[in-house]
Amino acid sequence: RAPARVDTGPPEGLVEALRAGGRYVRHARIVRRLLYRAVLFIPAASAVWALLPVVAATRLGLGSGGYGLLLGTVGIGAVAGALVIPRVRAAVGTARLVTGAMVVTAVALAVVGTVGTVVVVGLALLPVGASWIAVMSSLNSGLQLALPNWVRARGLAYYLVVFQGAQAVAAVVWGAVADRTSVTVALLAAAVTLAVGAVVGLRTPVPDTTKLDRTPSAHWPA
Repeated sequence: RAPARVDTGPPEGLVEALRAGGRYVRHARIVRRLLYRAVLFIPAASAVWALLPVVAATRLGLGSGGYGLLLGTVGIGAVAGALVIPRVRAAVGTARLVTGAMVVTAVALAVVGTVGTVVVVGLALLPVGASWIAVMSSLNSGLQLALPNWVRARGLAYYLVVFQGAQAVAAVVWGAVADRTSVTVALLAAAVTLAVGAVVGLRTPVPDTTKLDRTPSAHWPA
């Protein structure tokens, strides 16, 4: 049940609310770590979304229906991952789950970038869907548990900006790399970037936010 509503005083103005949210995100180390892990994963992993249409059309010779089937395998992997991931997280922990998902995605990107067989590419896309669900669910739940009620929506808004902005910028970058070199080189570069990000992320493990108490202390008058 939601806690009883507490009078928090007059409503904030828009500009003041944005400043307060940005100030909290900037100074909350747990939130910064979670956003940092998102930056390590999203830009490199998004290469598959940016370049898969080109792979399907040029190397695999597929039309729109074949490309839809490839996306369907990603969806199947995501649904299967959603059923398995809670048990895997309970067994190995969130930090290892995120790191493992990054490594698995890196291997899948390398396969998609180098193999010319439709079946093999489709099988490689299954763990991509599961890995995206693993990382996104870990970061989403971690942020929602780390942020106190008064700033939760604003903190999640910053996360969405990082998530969607990183995808958009990375799509342009990987497209430019593929245009100057080849799709294979771009996907292999993304795979290497993701693998390096998994190693770098070991120095800042995903924090456990399940036991945090973010209730305001109310020790001082408003």
